[in-house]
Amino acid sequence: MKKLIVFLNLILFCTLSANSQVEIPNGDFEKNTGNYIDNWDLKSGDCQVREFITLSGSNGSMTVEPASGNRFITLMNGGSSVGKLETNFPLNTRPEYFSFYCGYIPGTSIGEKFGFFLIFTKYNSTKGMNDTILSVGGYLPASGQIIPWARVSGSLSSYYQTSEIPDMAQIVFMTDVAINSVGDLIASPFTVLALDNVQFPASISTGDEITISNVEQIRTYPNPFKTSTKIDYQLSNNSHVRIKIFDISGKLITTLIDEDQKRGNHMAFFQRVIILKGEYIFGFKPNLGLN
Repeated sequence: MKKLIVFLNLILFCTLSANSQVEIPNGDFEKNTGNYIDNWDLKSGDCQVREFITLSGSNGSMTVEPASGNRFITLMNGGSSVGKLETNFPLNTRPEYFSFYCGYIPGTSIGEKFGFFLIFTKYNSTKGMNDTILSVGGYLPASGQIIPWARVSGSLSSYYQTSEIPDMAQIVFMTDVAINSVGDLIASPFTVLALDNVQFPASISTGDEITISNVEQIRTYPNPFKTSTKIDYQLSNNSHVRIKIFDISGKLITTLIDEDQKRGNHMAFFQRVIILKGEYIFGFKPNLGLN
């Protein structure tokens, strides 16, 4: 089964309140022992369990402690590969909100970002594969350092694709999901992404947050897929659009679109019969400077 990881053009800061209505296994990272990250799989890069970390820069040093509890984790790149951490766990309800604490130090100032992806599925015995119930992702631009912690959250209600109850959930965090001017992935070995308290909270505050409801929609269906998937997206302005597919190591698989397009709804297809099982990154880069 192939899976296309879609990163949208943004997501959000906010404050949140209330206790988690659905527990994410080891979402607070308190169950870790040594460098073992319980219930989370390190797919690439480097991940460390920490009680604190001291960071040095041109303006001096800063010690970062957990957002709460006794432990947190840091995710970093490994060589030319992005750092990727994920968890998969059973789910038998429809969470309304998603939130986590993050701290971020980019290794380069050239368009660097970190990303997350959340997907709910339900097994379809007739098809012999999972149906996507919810799929949402995004990235936070590194226009400045996020230190020591920021709370990130958003409503999930508008991203459910069916009325069914999912039976599995997947959460993915990645470093350096940035596309440079020529459409290649950027991977800096100096990037640090700190994570703590990943939750499905019962509620969130509405203060001054930027939520995922403000993101222009980009959707792939089906996802996961066997041989092909459709990519729907909307442009708010005329733009030169470049869509590329990468494998998880950052290797370019194919370029789907590299052309001028007018504002409005558009569609692209990713269809590969001869392709290895695994996960793939969908890089979407519109140049909104086009008149």
